[in-house]
Order: sequence, then C-alpha cells, then structure tokens
Amino acid sequence: MNDKQTFVETFGTQTDYLNIPSGLGAVIAISAGCQHNVALLANRTVVAWGSNSYGQTNVPTGLSGCVSISAGGFHSIALKSDGTVVVWGNNAYGQLNIPPGLNGVVAISAGRWHNVVLRNDGTVVAWGNNEDGQTTIPSGLRNVIAISAGEYYTLALLANNTVLGWGYNAYEQTNIPIGLTNVIAISAGAYHAVALKRDGTVVAWGNNEDGQTNVPVGLRNVIAISATEYHTLALKNDGTVVAWGYSEVGQLNLPPGLNGVIAISAGRNNDLALRNNGQVVSWGINQIVQTNMPPGLIDAIAISNGRFHTVALRRNGTVVAWGNNNYGQITIPAGLSDIVSVSAGRYHTVALKRDGTVVAWGDNEDGQTTVPIGLNGVVAISAGGYHTVALQNNGSIVAWGYDGYGQSSVPDELNGQRVIAISAGIWNTLALKHDGTVVAWGDNEVGQNDIPPELSGVVAISAGEYHCMALKSDGTVVEWGYNEFGQLNIPSGLNDVIAISAGDQHSVALRNDNTIIAWGGNTNGQTNIPDGLNGVVAISAGSNMTVSLRIISYSDPNFVWFPISPTDIVNMPKQLGEIMKVDSISITDNNQVQFGTKTFNSFLKSKPDPVDISSYENMVYKAGDLLVFGFGTNRNIYRNRIIGYPLDTVIEYLRSIGFFGFFIVNPPSVGPGGIGDIFFETDSNNIVIDVSIPHWNQWWQLI
Repeated sequence: MNDKQTFVETFGTQTDYLNIPSGLGAVIAISAGCQHNVALLANRTVVAWGSNSYGQTNVPTGLSGCVSISAGGFHSIALKSDGTVVVWGNNAYGQLNIPPGLNGVVAISAGRWHNVVLRNDGTVVAWGNNEDGQTTIPSGLRNVIAISAGEYYTLALLANNTVLGWGYNAYEQTNIPIGLTNVIAISAGAYHAVALKRDGTVVAWGNNEDGQTNVPVGLRNVIAISATEYHTLALKNDGTVVAWGYSEVGQLNLPPGLNGVIAISAGRNNDLALRNNGQVVSWGINQIVQTNMPPGLIDAIAISNGRFHTVALRRNGTVVAWGNNNYGQITIPAGLSDIVSVSAGRYHTVALKRDGTVVAWGDNEDGQTTVPIGLNGVVAISAGGYHTVALQNNGSIVAWGYDGYGQSSVPDELNGQRVIAISAGIWNTLALKHDGTVVAWGDNEVGQNDIPPELSGVVAISAGEYHCMALKSDGTVVEWGYNEFGQLNIPSGLNDVIAISAGDQHSVALRNDNTIIAWGGNTNGQTNIPDGLNGVVAISAGSNMTVSLRIISYSDPNFVWFPISPTDIVNMPKQLGEIMKVDSISITDNNQVQFGTKTFNSFLKSKPDPVDISSYENMVYKAGDLLVFGFGTNRNIYRNRIIGYPLDTVIEYLRSIGFFGFFIVNPPSVGPGGIGDIFFETDSNNIVIDVSIPHWNQWWQLI
C-alpha cells in the first residue's frame, strides 16, 4: 500500500518560542523568558509567543501605551507610559498581585517567580516569591538607576555605578566582586550575575559550572549584556553578538550572519536578538526541528519521540529522525534499512530490523546503545530514559543500560513467562504478560510500580517519566504513579480507546474514531489537540510534546481503507462473515463504505501494491486458497503458530467463516498500538481493511 500517504503531526512542544510570529516587525524591545518570549512593537502594543501553559502569552486585551516589557519564568510584565504596570500569566507566588497604588515606575524586571520595579524616585518595589528574601528590599535602599531579577535573587545598580544584590546566594551571586565600579548595566541570570562596565568590558560572578562566568578573553566594545540560566550574551558596538556558557541545546550556536543587532535577550532555552530593521531572530534549543517534519515525509508508518527528538519509520523500512542531536540521536547509521520498529529514548534511538536484530545510536553514557552481543529473535523494542529493553520471540526480555533503580534487572518472576509487550519508562520498566496482567520494576519513588490490585484484561502498556498507563480490552484506561500534573486524571467516560502513550507529565489516548484525547501537564501545550485533527492511526507522547500519525491523502476510489476498533475485533469473525456474503460494495457520499446493509466509517481509499511473497522466505504458509504471513522474520508468525495459536487452527477457523484471499498480520512494530492489514478478494472487488488494535494479542479474539 505504498500509495497510502501518511502525515506526522506534532503539537505542544517547547519549540513554539523559536517560531517567530508570522509578519512580526517594527519591534523595539524584546525579552526571553523560561519558555516564552515577549516583544514590544513601535505602536506600543505587545506580542507574546511560546509556551502558554499559564497564560503567559495571553496579552491582555486592549493593552497599549507600553514602554517596556519583561518575560519571567512563566509570567510577563509590561510597563505603561503612565508609570503603571500590567502582569499576566502564572500567579503561584503572587507575582500577578501588583502592590496597591503602585505608580511612578520607570523600569521593570521579571524573575523566575517574582517581579522588581524601579520608581522615578530611585526606590525599588518587589513582590512575588520571597522564599530566599529576593523581594525583601534592603533597608534604606535609594538612588537606584537599574534593576534585574534573577531566579531567586535580585540585583540593583546604584547611581554611583556600584552594584548591590540580595536573596538566594548559594553560588555567591549576590556577593558583588570587591572593587567593582563604573558599572553601567547589570543582568541577573539564574545563579550567576553579569555587569557591563563603562569601558565596554564585562565582569561576571556566581555559578560557573558551565562556564557562564568565563568572560571571553579580550572581549571589548560591549554595549549590552543578558544573563540567563546557564549562559550569557553580550552585544558589541558593531552589532554582533558573543555568547558563552552552557550550549547543550544550541544556545551558543549563533545564527550565521547575525549582525545589525541592537538588542539582545537570553532565555532559559532560547535567545532573542533584535536587528536594526525591526526583525527578531531566535535561536537555541534545537527542538525547533522537532516540530518541523522533514519535507516529503508522507509515508511514515510508525513514530516515536524522546525528550527533544523524534524518529519515524517509513514504509520502505528506512528511518528518518529530527530534533536535537546533541548525542547523535538523530544521526541515522549509514545504510540502515529493513527496519520494522523504532523507539526513541531520552537521548538515544533504537531500531529493530526485519531479521530480529537491534541497532541503537545516540547517548551511550550508561551503555544504553551497546546492544548485547548475539542478541537476536527480537520482536519488540522500547527505549527508556537511559536504558533499553527488548522482547524476544520466546517471550523473554533482555534489558541493558542504566540500572541504578533496577530498571534493567528483569524480575525472576518473569522467567518462563510469556511476555507479549514491553514499555521502558524514564526510570522503570513495564511488561505485559499473555494473561493480560502487568509486571513493573525499577524506580518506585512515586508508586509507578504499584500495579493497581486486580488489574487484568490489559492489552497495551505505556510507561512515562513517573506514571504508567494500561489499556484494557474494553477500551478503558487505568493509570497509576505520580499525579502532580493531573496525568492520572482520566477523562470521565473514556471507554473507546485503541492506543495509549504516557509522556513525562501528560497522557495521550487514541480513540476508535481516530481522534486524540490528552490530559495532564500542559506546560508546553502538549495536551492542546490541534483543531480538526482526525484520521490518526498512531500516537507518541514525549517529554513536552505529542506526535500523531495520520492519513492525509486519497487515491484510487476502487480500493478502500478503514479502521476497526478493539471492541469491533470481538465481533470480527461475524463481521468478516457478513462482508464475504454481500453482493455489493459501495462508497457513500460522505465517504463511508457500504457492505450490503453494514456501513463502516472510512477516511482513505487506497490501492495496495502487488504482494511479492518471495521476500518472505520461511514466513509464508499456504493452505488452500488462504495465504498467511507476517512482516519480518519470525515476527507474529513463528514455529507454525500465529500469536501462540497453531497455524492450522487459525486457517481452519478463517475458512469456516468464508474467508479467503490472503491475511497479513502486521506486528506492533508500527507504533504503540500496532496496525494490522487484512487483504481479501471478492468476486468483483479488492478490499483492504486496516485494523488498528492496541496490541497484537487482540488477534487472539479471532479464534
């Protein structure tokens, strides 16, 4: 079915803050926050973009007359020309609670959870989080000319060009260097501080774990500075930018040709530069490409995403990956082909080949990509945080990589047991047994291994960062573990699920109408399902994003593709029997498929390619008019058995209900749910049925 085209769609990732709003121009000021950005336009209005988990980019309606802006951790503040301020976003520490009567403000600065403002009389006012004294203004503080709010501390520049600091001081960021004078600008990072001197040189102090206070030797002619969590920016008088400090996600990778800059702002994960033509430039966290799928990717059959990268399996058995590549996790090994399954871990990627062997690449600090020598006969893989798990065709499990919590130490109780599914979380591992029960091991700090009593009838599992999901045969979902973000708060009445995926702080479910529902943490919009998203056949919940795979194109109207839910599978034999007995098949005006008197929803019409069975040596079984085979060596069919049932039994049963043609079992390698294709012929029509099921053991219900 190579003419069936698929589309990978991502949503809710932090990368929104790198996507400058279309048409944004005439900008006169910028500010980068933790996961969002704010810009002040020449007409004195404000634009914000990026993460909106707490409404930090919901600029108040009608806000105008602004002269300054500042983006905090998860909130934003604007200064108006009348000396008043407006604040919006997160209010967990009262940072939106502007002190009554506050006016005469001439400068503002938003910290992680607090705000600081400078008044026209040289005094300072602060509010919000005060756990470390960051809003407790030093007694008698006067003659202040500039302010800067850090993570949990505050800096003030005095009229005599010296600096004063207060609040959190674990890294001595409020211990101003002795003799520091002639300062004309200050910037408070998370745990380090930076000062610009009158002579254009820079001084930095505080936390230096990532070199953020190592000012480049010979740096001169600086006219502006900006410090953030673990790196620092400096703007020179020639319009160029210099950066130093932490660069794991590209914060120091300045865009080629960046010049003509008149303002800078360093954010936690991305940086902003304002050019002299009013254009805003953003760079930093490489997740930007995580939401920009490679051009031409229309033939994906499986998806998986890690913390900051995504991997897709194409119909031709090759792999494509995009996103962050700091550990080489998207650098596909040369010549990699014949892949039937992919899985993205925290910073590594794993692929299962047709011959049952495994290939892994990316971060290997804990040996998670060091595949055990001689490992073969693998039928499923799962990449966890820093470990990898493989399921073999004899039902046994092999795990390797980080084992600090025992997540790679397979429990003895599974010896001799037939496991049919695996899922590696960040710190723990799940296994689904053939009897529909679940076993968990590894970190259990927040109960992620505490399987709910009497849990049974499970057909799919998914382990997230600190919580786990199980899908039951009745289409309902069960969850356990950490629930700070509401990731265990299953929507009421949800009972038609066919696939599940657990992210770091959120949960995602695919329903039998091929729509998605998500709940839990929404820090980066990962539970904001795009309007009109439908036709989804696979899902993957990542760290702060969600990926879906859907069908988007239509072709030959003589061929039909349509999904059947897990609940339908229970009645599959009856349905197949009815279909085979009808005299006519037609497509209705609303694109439904009419089999006699029975109607099925449809969203794709597709003509399958001719099947060349020569490449499936030792996997093809014939019995009269029926041909049965699986994708990949020893996948679902091995030792003359299909999913544990003798082949002859399956054939006899299918023939008894009038089934003929050929039957293809596609393994769960194509995503968290697995998609099975049934091809069969009637006297005058070729029909294709794609069966979206949560796990291949659902095929047992055929027997």
